[in-house]
Amino acid sequence: MLKRWLKVFGIGTLFLATSSLLVVLACFQSSVGSIIVTTNPSGAQIWLDGRLIAKTPAKLEDVPTGSHKVKISKEGFYLLEQEIKVEEKQTTTLPLFSLRSNKPVIETVSNIESSPAERIKEFRRLAEGAYMRGDYAFPPNSSAIYFNNAVLAINPSDSQAMQLHKNIYESLSKQAETAWEKSDLGTALSAYSQIAAHFPDDEDALEALKSVKSKLATRRNMIPHLLRLADLAIVSGRTISPSGNNAYYFASQILAIEPNNPEALTLRLRIKENLLVVAGDLISKDDLQGAIKIYEKILPLFPEDSRINSKITVINDQIEQQSNARKREQD
Repeated sequence: MLKRWLKVFGIGTLFLATSSLLVVLACFQSSVGSIIVTTNPSGAQIWLDGRLIAKTPAKLEDVPTGSHKVKISKEGFYLLEQEIKVEEKQTTTLPLFSLRSNKPVIETVSNIESSPAERIKEFRRLAEGAYMRGDYAFPPNSSAIYFNNAVLAINPSDSQAMQLHKNIYESLSKQAETAWEKSDLGTALSAYSQIAAHFPDDEDALEALKSVKSKLATRRNMIPHLLRLADLAIVSGRTISPSGNNAYYFASQILAIEPNNPEALTLRLRIKENLLVVAGDLISKDDLQGAIKIYEKILPLFPEDSRINSKITVINDQIEQQSNARKREQD
């Protein structure tokens, strides 16, 4: 009789344990979702919350619900990052990631099988675009003079390129002179330095550059005051505007005086992160156009941060896909 009860008890215990396990598994399975990731070109590594998971294209199964960070990496291309949210029992299809080469544009275009005339046309388009943005000689690998020099390297007598070369010089000179007159020594230093680098025969610009550096050397005692103005600007919401009275401007003036000033470097980083948060909030509200505007304002201020270009690429892809989806619905 005792053995019979023990057997019944054992079967009951096993049943309860099995039922509990099934309940746990059911709960676990119901709190996961999946992600589909595709890239152009394919074969990129997919990192989920810091762990290498797969290569594109791929469907990631049993991903816990909630927020996650996806990183896409491939040799020869810029790293892409995106915050995503996985819903319970739902499949999140991320927009197609168009990977952007991290090689200099000139090298990329030159490696494409095309005629000299076609390469000149592309470099001219890029040069004129940079000139219209005011990127005369900076950033180094995406400025007007960078692309215009590529045209001149193919055809040294190209009349349009020679005229643009002259226009770049005149625009930089005007920028430098205006900044000097307004005592914007940070901008004056940058503009005259660019003239000295790309137009070394301009002796007046070289003398002006010496004058700017000399005046900056006498302004070290102004650093505490400029730091206070920068902090006040941030508190007042004047991060990058209005011109000449914002936190970024004051930080730039300090760094012109003392390039490695730790407080100004920290301030500059703080400004950038604040702007990235603003852009991120707009994305969460599905205001992709608004986010693009923020990123495009940040890009020339922080050209060294490849994340910004990556964000612009991802959002532009999303905007294009949304537009295409609306067109299909209308058809």
